[in-house]
Amino acid sequence: MSTRARAAVHAALITGAWALLMLVPFVSAITLIVFQLPLWGLSNLGIPGLGKELNGFLVPSVAGWGLIAGIVWLGFFWLFHRRLKRTAAAGSGNIH
Repeated sequence: MSTRARAAVHAALITGAWALLMLVPFVSAITLIVFQLPLWGLSNLGIPGLGKELNGFLVPSVAGWGLIAGIVWLGFFWLFHRRLKRTAAAGSGNIH
């Protein structure tokens, strides 16, 4: 299996675990705070459907949560891909 495929699988598994952790109120609140301002900025730039403003906060819609999950997956993919390439370059695997 190539390093990209392995990194994609690892990223999907970790993103799924993160999604389950979103059921914990504290983790959900921290994630919302971290991603709220960038989402709000994108919404203000004219990208519709990312969320709605409620009492001074941006409440993400399904599209907003999907964008957040995509960003989280991409971050984990990049992290795992770099780590797997470095490990393969060190001689403990093969690069495809």
